[in-house]
Amino acid sequence: MSAARSPGFMRRLVHRQDEVALIQFVLLVLALTSIGNGLAEVISGIAPIPTFLFALLGTFTGWQLARSRWNAWRSAGITILCGVVVLLLTVGRLAAALWALVAAIFVTRPRLLQGRLFVDMSRIAAAWGGLGETLGGLLARLAGWFQHVGGRSVPGDPLVIGLLWGFALWLLAVWAAWMLRRRSAPLPALLPGTALLAWASFYINSRQSLPALLLVGAELVALQVIQNYHSARRHWQAAGLERVEVEPGLAASAFGLSVVLVIVGALTPSISIKKMADSIDRMFESRDNRLAESLGLQPTPQGRSGQADGAGSSASNDHTVGAGQNLAGAVVMTIAVDGYKPPPREGITIGEVPESPVRYYWRGRTFDHYTGRGWTVTTNRTAGLVAGQPLHPGRQALPGDFQLVTQHVTRYLQGQEILVTGELLALDQPATVTWRSPDDLAGASTLSAVYTAESHVPLATVETLHQAGLDYPQEIRQYYLQLPDDLPARVRNLALDITIKETDPYDQAAAIEAYLRQYPYALDVPAPPAGREVADFFLFDLQQGYCDYYATTMVVLARAAGIPARLVVGYSRGAYDEADGTFLVRLRDAHAWVEVYFPGSGWIEFEPTASQPGITRLHDPSAPVEADFPPAVPAPQRPSALALWRRLDIPSGWLAAAGIALLLALLIPLDGWLLHLQRSDRALVIIQRRLYRLGHRWDLARAGALTPDEFNGALAARLETYTGTQRLSAILAAILRDLDWLTGLYVRSLYAGQSPSRLESRRAVQAWLALKRRLWWLRLHFWLKT
Repeated sequence: MSAARSPGFMRRLVHRQDEVALIQFVLLVLALTSIGNGLAEVISGIAPIPTFLFALLGTFTGWQLARSRWNAWRSAGITILCGVVVLLLTVGRLAAALWALVAAIFVTRPRLLQGRLFVDMSRIAAAWGGLGETLGGLLARLAGWFQHVGGRSVPGDPLVIGLLWGFALWLLAVWAAWMLRRRSAPLPALLPGTALLAWASFYINSRQSLPALLLVGAELVALQVIQNYHSARRHWQAAGLERVEVEPGLAASAFGLSVVLVIVGALTPSISIKKMADSIDRMFESRDNRLAESLGLQPTPQGRSGQADGAGSSASNDHTVGAGQNLAGAVVMTIAVDGYKPPPREGITIGEVPESPVRYYWRGRTFDHYTGRGWTVTTNRTAGLVAGQPLHPGRQALPGDFQLVTQHVTRYLQGQEILVTGELLALDQPATVTWRSPDDLAGASTLSAVYTAESHVPLATVETLHQAGLDYPQEIRQYYLQLPDDLPARVRNLALDITIKETDPYDQAAAIEAYLRQYPYALDVPAPPAGREVADFFLFDLQQGYCDYYATTMVVLARAAGIPARLVVGYSRGAYDEADGTFLVRLRDAHAWVEVYFPGSGWIEFEPTASQPGITRLHDPSAPVEADFPPAVPAPQRPSALALWRRLDIPSGWLAAAGIALLLALLIPLDGWLLHLQRSDRALVIIQRRLYRLGHRWDLARAGALTPDEFNGALAARLETYTGTQRLSAILAAILRDLDWLTGLYVRSLYAGQSPSRLESRRAVQAWLALKRRLWWLRLHFWLKT
């Protein structure tokens, strides 16, 4: 039975254009989703983009614009406006702030005060302020990106990169839908997106997007076959031919051809991806590629730097985040720092800067490459140094914003790793050092248990860090923005949510640090389960941990926000023995923390672990103190938005009336705008359906079963029973006149095959809006009267 009915079903399916259009729409959405996923694979440091949502909404927008009678310029304006709104709500993180504002409006309740009703606007004002801060931060980051990309720096803000690529995907989707629906041209529709994906893949010398390219090719073939068949079908019908019996075979052939093309494309060795990539490299090697790198297109290195074998060093090049453990109190080392005087224990007031502003961490090793489960050290060179040989011969003198520290270390436990505060400059013992790059020391070791080391630490003020900018060196961007390809999207989303309101890297790093310090500290925690990424497990499941969890998570979040950061392992300050003038460091002081890179200032320490005291930053004496220590007497400030709302004390009745008026002003024209977007004949069908629905409200039983003329007569007879004043009679006459004209136009279009002109379509929409408005007014009048 089913086999006998199958040809009939296929015949009905292909005879209807809507089903063919639906198949084209679905294939186009899938092809655009493949393009978006392929771009996401090859673009580094990009905010997560909902590619399927963009492909679906963009295709729907372009599809509707292609069905309308609007010209290309008006359609382009609507495309840009809709794309900006969708981008701001999704990638721009405005949806949460907007939802908070809507929720605050609806949960705010009026209160009775001195016999009058008032609305407490505190919740609404706070939500409005949050929305303004989010939008302001987003616009500031966009402006900063364009400002830096016009100079010589390479900005890498993942939020801005996501916005730009998301907008490109939106334009590609609208263009593809427009070309397919209005021009019936599948190849020009998908050619720009396919070419962009192919160029991006070849530019960075990556094969990750090849599956997406093959899928797009198969979907393009299927679209072209369907379009050719649809055109042939119209010719067959015009010529009076019947070729339905070839349809199952044609469909099977098209499907088989798509599969064969995918397999052949994957296996054919005639096209060398590497040769094409080399050709593109030669084409661009003499050009300035800062713009491409600013958009997240980082060429893939031919080979990753090898790991140091650790010869002559007991320090490990791997650091895995595992279960917490209780650390012993054995003494690791004692350190005496020349010129150090501890701040007085009594009489320290808020805002007073200690004599030595340096926060001592004893740095052992820095880790750059994150695997998802732990860290490894990338090293390019290992060298031996004789006693007293400077590690940086070119540095004759330190700048004024760095401090030279001389420390005398006595090591008690076995080990060879050199531990100093800041960056090592020289050692009085022979040493082995490993370099990540010519100016980036990965670690150092010595066989001597007693050594004197010179190092320097940055003394950058908060104002200096605010103004550091985004001009990161190539080596910094190469090593300290790396993240695993399989990093969960919710981790990237959280990084953007935390930093969305901040406009510079220092504020963004401080926001991440403050966010993590809210989690409780605990040593009795398990290691991440197999296959789980550390930051994702800590943030969304464990939500407590020790320093390795905190530091790893902050580095991951900072890099996801486009901020170069690295993990540092060593020891915290320890206990200071005033009698001996030394720091006593024990095993339990073992610690991991974070360093963030700022151009001009170098690596700045951050402390995300909740059990450790926070780091106090220096302020420029010539700049106003604004963050760390509030002034004793608050200076007069401008009234906030919340204070102004409370001072106005607006009655709730006026607020409700204003809100309803604004809502109606937005919703009333919406129906007409949507109808104007439809084709003329389609708009008439929609108007007639809505007339039938209105008939049910006027007690017309089985209105949908009546013909248009019968429905017109029944509704007119029903309305003529409402008699009254001369004004009511005039309104009733206008209703009947518009009803007769709309019915006649619909009957002519339906039965005579005469499609209405553009002028008639616009007049029909206007007549429908006037008719609906008069019918509602008439019904409301008699409802109030009765």
